[in-house]
Amino acid sequence: VEEKPRPETSAETAEKADDLSSEGVSSARTDELFEFPYYLRLMIGKISRNWRNPYSGQGDAVQATIFFQVLSDGTIINARVENSSGAPTFDRAALRAVIISSPLVQLPPDYQEAQLTVHLDFEYRR
Repeated sequence: VEEKPRPETSAETAEKADDLSSEGVSSARTDELFEFPYYLRLMIGKISRNWRNPYSGQGDAVQATIFFQVLSDGTIINARVENSSGAPTFDRAALRAVIISSPLVQLPPDYQEAQLTVHLDFEYRR
């Protein structure tokens, strides 16, 4: 998978996971202006519960970014590895955690866009 630069937009939102451990979801960014941090915490929580790191205890630190979109009803679409960690099993496990987390909770009613674009970082630090 070819690595592409991370998108940088003026409306980018960063939300750090509340409990950063040595592995798992480390941050989420959105392309749209998204002022609902509670939703990002819910999303990170559900995806984190579905995360199984096959790379744990091996090698050096790795990080993968998973791109996906969330429809207003919480359905996840277009999930793909955006930036590879260089460890295919780690990348596949991160992508799987996102895919099996669908559907998420519905997007907030006050959010006016049809979907939310997310860049989710998975990290393992030895």
